[in-house]
Amino acid sequence: MKREIKIKFGKADMPADIGGVTRSLDHDDNYCMLINSALDDLHQVEAFLHEALHIYHRDFEDARPDAEIEADRKAEMLAVMRMILEEDADRLTA
Repeated sequence: MKREIKIKFGKADMPADIGGVTRSLDHDDNYCMLINSALDDLHQVEAFLHEALHIYHRDFEDARPDAEIEADRKAEMLAVMRMILEEDADRLTA
């Protein structure tokens, strides 16, 4: 199924414990994403990827508690990072 996702993106100062926020503007794959400008570049990239996963999985339509959704996304980010590290290790040892 084809999706056309539109993201209005920006950066803003936020408390240190918030990497970013994303909000659905409607139910037609239009989103607004803000990343914490106080973070260093790598942490901003991490926050962007985390927020993008919320969009990818349509978390804004998910009725589960926010804490459960957040736990799933964090676990997914860790799994992806492990996969990348393993693939890099395989290339280095080949």
